[in-house]
Amino acid sequence: MIGIVAKNELDCEYYKGIIGNVAAVRIFHSLDALKQNHAKEAFLGFVVDSRAVVSGSPEEKQFFGELEKSFPVLRVTINPLSQKCTGVVHSSTMSEHDAFRWLFDQCSGAKPKAIRNRRRRPVFLNLTISTGLSTSEKEAIRANTADASDEGMFIVSLADKKPGDRVFVTVRDFSDSTPIEGEVRWCLPWGASSHHLPGFGIQITKMSTVQISELDSHCDRVSIR
Repeated sequence: MIGIVAKNELDCEYYKGIIGNVAAVRIFHSLDALKQNHAKEAFLGFVVDSRAVVSGSPEEKQFFGELEKSFPVLRVTINPLSQKCTGVVHSSTMSEHDAFRWLFDQCSGAKPKAIRNRRRRPVFLNLTISTGLSTSEKEAIRANTADASDEGMFIVSLADKKPGDRVFVTVRDFSDSTPIEGEVRWCLPWGASSHHLPGFGIQITKMSTVQISELDSHCDRVSIR
């Protein structure tokens, strides 16, 4: 399912028409409505009309920023003269065709997921990433986190990953070195944006209580400079 956020009903129908038979849609008329009514629903991505962001409250703008870190989000604006829309993806403006093609490509093969309930906090951790428990240390990829929670984390890396990939993350800063198990949910390749670090977001599927406690401790005292 793809979520559509737009204040105007006609705009909602326009975006719904473009998505067509690609995926089911769920319409919200504000970011706050999405925030309040997303429980138990799983999404592939979102189409968000720029006016819903610009006119939103500070809390809604913050929520939109969090949404962009977790899902493919296409920010769109309809030109009243041409009745066509343009899209913005990671600060890059695209034509209507290219913008929605990007969204469909991002959603293709991905698993729907719920909007995270706990906000990730900025934290810098040293990691090694492997594709299996038997991967040697030499084969593991070195990387770092930008933010994390016990539900997931964004890993800064140039590694070639795609949604659905299974990963095992060893946090070198934790006393418990048991690999944290996770699944790649979205990717931001190098060069895709001049405003975001390259890497990928994972959903954590297995993490010990000791590691959760250590993560909380690091988030409380570590800052990124």
